Amino acid sequence: MTKSRLLILFLSWLWFFALVTMITFQSVQANPEPRTNLPVSLDAALSKAASRDKAIVASQGNLIDKPRRGGFHHLKTTIISIVARYPELLEPAINKAVKLAPEHKEAIIKRVAISFPEFFSKHEKPSIDATIIKQSYYKKQIRNTEAEQIYTVKKSIVFREKEKNLWPQLPSEGGPDGYANIDPLESLNRAFFYGNGALDFVLFEPLAKTYGFFVPDTAKPAIARAFNNLGEPLIFVNDIIQLEFRNAATSFSRFVINSTVGLAGFFDVAENLGLPSHKSDFGKTLHNYGVGEGIYLVLPFFGPTSVRDSIGLGVNMFIDPRSWTLSSGSRFGLSLGEGITVRERMIDSIDYLVEHSKDPYESVRAWTWQKRQQELKN
Repeated sequence: MTKSRLLILFLSWLWFFALVTMITFQSVQANPEPRTNLPVSLDAALSKAASRDKAIVASQGNLIDKPRRGGFHHLKTTIISIVARYPELLEPAINKAVKLAPEHKEAIIKRVAISFPEFFSKHEKPSIDATIIKQSYYKKQIRNTEAEQIYTVKKSIVFREKEKNLWPQLPSEGGPDGYANIDPLESLNRAFFYGNGALDFVLFEPLAKTYGFFVPDTAKPAIARAFNNLGEPLIFVNDIIQLEFRNAATSFSRFVINSTVGLAGFFDVAENLGLPSHKSDFGKTLHNYGVGEGIYLVLPFFGPTSVRDSIGLGVNMFIDPRSWTLSSGSRFGLSLGEGITVRERMIDSIDYLVEHSKDPYESVRAWTWQKRQQELKN
């Protein structure tokens, strides 16, 4: 048997093995039980948001016609933030919101349906009651005709669970801010912060919303996985520098498997084979070797960071294999595309921050520290 035939046979076996593994993994994955009651803190958050919206409507009086009055934006934003962090609380959260603002029931359910379309059957309209939410997802025994839809919901929940760190814990709600005491350049940082915010408002937010409008929700996780796969070589390099050889082997294997069997990373076959992803960069490398954060900085275009992580950002650009293999135009295009996909996933969380924070600068500073701590701890 020739080498070419052996190679074809091996690749065919590998494809078959990956397919069987993915199907088996999904079939045995446990189904979470739904929670029927909201925690006291989340119940209070919804009540507070509804009270704010009612106060806004009351302040408008008869000066503004009814169709143009406040649309309970605070309540809608709060319920989106709850569902994004706790998907199992979807039904009790909607029921609570509808009870607080029954006249806005249709608008509330429509807003949730737009943000989380996978929770609603394709034939159902967003004007129906919250009880239409697919309860069959939570049943251990499901009909064959529902299996495909249940699979889609489950994958979406898993994806959203991985994005929990995209949601901030505001300082006003007790969220920690480790950068608060190392911000001696606050005046300058605030100037860059609001400059970056203006650029985001004019350019990146419209691009993200356009991407979110035209790209199907079912395709977005796959695109995110493809961009993450392109970052695996940089993670591999930093794992080697950190002497984390086991992590390096995982990163290398993930890149090879997902780039081939996973079709350029659109499918995370490696994770289904027991090779979970992890994050690493040169800022984390410096952290592992005992280098302190320095002071808090807000860089033009690049946003909030620290002295240590800003140095890491520059070194990452130098040691990233893409810097040596791709043209500057290709690197810029990939960076822009990845930035747009990340910004689209953060639309609701940023809206939540803007609506609820007393000082956006302090809230973003706290959020940056919280996300960075999660990344450093993996």
